[in-house]
Amino acid sequence: MKILLVIPLIIVATYGLSDKKQWESFKIKYEKSFESYLEERLRFQIFKSNLKRIREHNANYDKGESSYYMGVTKFADITQDEFKNMLDKQVSVKPIINTKSKDFSGITAPESVDWRTTGAVLAVKDQGTCGACWSFSSTGALEGQNFLKNNISIPLSEQELIDCSNLYNNNGCYGGSINYAFDYVLDHGVSSEESYPYIAEADRCHRNSSNIVLYAKNVVAIADATIDKLKSAVASVGPISVPVSADVALQLYKGGIFDETDCSNAAPNHAVLLVGYGNENGKDYWIIKNSWGTKWGENGFYRLQTNPVICAILNGPVYPEV
Repeated sequence: MKILLVIPLIIVATYGLSDKKQWESFKIKYEKSFESYLEERLRFQIFKSNLKRIREHNANYDKGESSYYMGVTKFADITQDEFKNMLDKQVSVKPIINTKSKDFSGITAPESVDWRTTGAVLAVKDQGTCGACWSFSSTGALEGQNFLKNNISIPLSEQELIDCSNLYNNNGCYGGSINYAFDYVLDHGVSSEESYPYIAEADRCHRNSSNIVLYAKNVVAIADATIDKLKSAVASVGPISVPVSADVALQLYKGGIFDETDCSNAAPNHAVLLVGYGNENGKDYWIIKNSWGTKWGENGFYRLQTNPVICAILNGPVYPEV
């Protein structure tokens, strides 16, 4: 019900204010500053172009031609190409060195699951300009398992994975693999975020073994993933790391069930955390925790159409055992 109340306010705001007033509000909300007048002028022109995209898309949403709506996000001052380049090479799907697989066939899943209601999903974080979504997906799955198995709710350190897992073929802020991150945690454990805080850039590895708060015992890949198997997995296991194809339309996503099909056959370029699934007005969706802060999407989450499968969500779902 809350979502239904928010939608008109967003659309009214997009249509009702001048482009200039929305620009000034955007700069304040997202703490934007620019090196020169020319740079700001360029970004304002891009912003106006994105407002046009938002208005055109939301007109289709109003007609029932799409199940999600757009709005001004922190990415509203960059082009679609810049957004795509930001995502490229952030994540790769690689074989796990120390892994096992599990077939979730025959496991009956409930009609809906939302791990956010249990405490297994910690607060949404913001990766900023560092291309390390793979580390946030990995810590999210580890945090969920730590809560479900040990009843411990503690944010884990993405920064340690960024700084220290390069010997496992991760590339810090320039991309990496969920699987390689889990391989690192199998061998070395991971620190708390408090003891090894995030700085949104790669640094030298300065892990301290006395600060390790969690080890992984195994890493489990979901064998021959299908919609039903993935539902059964997330229902019975908890939050699951998934590489996905982040369509350029997510740049301006504000809410609803994302249903763009352009990403259907694209290779994964982003990593997120699958935290549940549900149905709204007869349309099934996945619930996904992102790492772009709480001012993006539905308080940092988005809902992705379940059937037909889009955005490569079945390409490599995996979770740790702790």
